[in-house]
Amino acid sequence: MREFLPLFWRHDVNHLSEKWDNVLRGKTQTIDIIHWLHRLALDIVGESAFNYHFDALNNKPNELTTALYAFEKLAGDHTPTMTLIQAILRHIPDSVVSWKTKHFPFHGDKVVKRFLEVSNEKAREFVKKARLDSELDSDEAKDETGMERDILSIHARANRAEDPRKRLVSEEEMLSQTSTIFQAGHHTTGYTSSWILYQLAAHPEDQEKVYEEIRRARERNSGDFSSFEYDSMNHLNPVIKETRLHPSVPKLETRKRGIKEFS
Repeated sequence: MREFLPLFWRHDVNHLSEKWDNVLRGKTQTIDIIHWLHRLALDIVGESAFNYHFDALNNKPNELTTALYAFEKLAGDHTPTMTLIQAILRHIPDSVVSWKTKHFPFHGDKVVKRFLEVSNEKAREFVKKARLDSELDSDEAKDETGMERDILSIHARANRAEDPRKRLVSEEEMLSQTSTIFQAGHHTTGYTSSWILYQLAAHPEDQEKVYEEIRRARERNSGDFSSFEYDSMNHLNPVIKETRLHPSVPKLETRKRGIKEFS
């Protein structure tokens, strides 16, 4: 995973900065941070996991992102009526619910079905392309160092190993995990990044320390960070670890065993 760190500060983050500058030059001085960080995370997840360019920051029309956004909007709509219906359905046998969904689907059922259809179709395309690129040793799935650009390509190459013990996951498992990565991967990254920015804004003294640490690192490395450089940052890393208090999954509980203060 360390090999994909440059994706976070390369053209995606610079492009996001340009987008924010354009927003602030307009009539509003308010930026919906979560909205933009979700789009940034989707672009990064698409490129690092599948070598696929969503171009979400530019709001480029895309069948997959359209289905994904509709699915996310559905997840955020918690009207009293829908909450009641969902509570009732939990007490009805699964066979009855499946029959109802098939023959008398709610709007939400149609949205979920559409997202799964599109994501599964795209997943098959990604897995097939990664397998073909691996078999042909294609340069398209590699970066300038000759290494695979994305996680899917790495898995495809590993699965060609003669020793079964060196193979990572089956093609079927890669397919089943893809739709989860589409939805959950960028959501958790976007929310966690939002909490980091929120806490830095709430604690300007810590924000200044992190800013100075990053500025010095950029000067030493001409703007390019290695994974070692990130690991050695004494202020940034504790800030990131504090996001454990803001889990992106609501039902995820944090158990405190000890507190260590950083200054």
